[in-house]
Amino acid sequence: MMSAAFKTGTMTLTTSIVKSLDVPMGTFPIKALLSIENDNMRYLYTGGNPSSSTGHLLIDGSTFILEGYQNIVNFRCVAAANTPLLTYTLEGQ
Repeated sequence: MMSAAFKTGTMTLTTSIVKSLDVPMGTFPIKALLSIENDNMRYLYTGGNPSSSTGHLLIDGSTFILEGYQNIVNFRCVAAANTPLLTYTLEGQ
């Protein structure tokens, strides 16, 4: 069975509040498409919390694909500076 997109969301990030993806109860996403605009962000997908100066850096205008259910539910992000906008789409069965 092919997977299909089932949820798209956006989040405005700040440097002081760590956020995670909104995965609806009872769903099993296997892939997430993420894009960032208006500034840079930092993220981890180990379940730990990034900060404005630690974690993987995703620069303004970038898009990436996060794969695997556990990686998606463990994803955490924060602004590297200012208030970037994260847009994401979850895909699964």
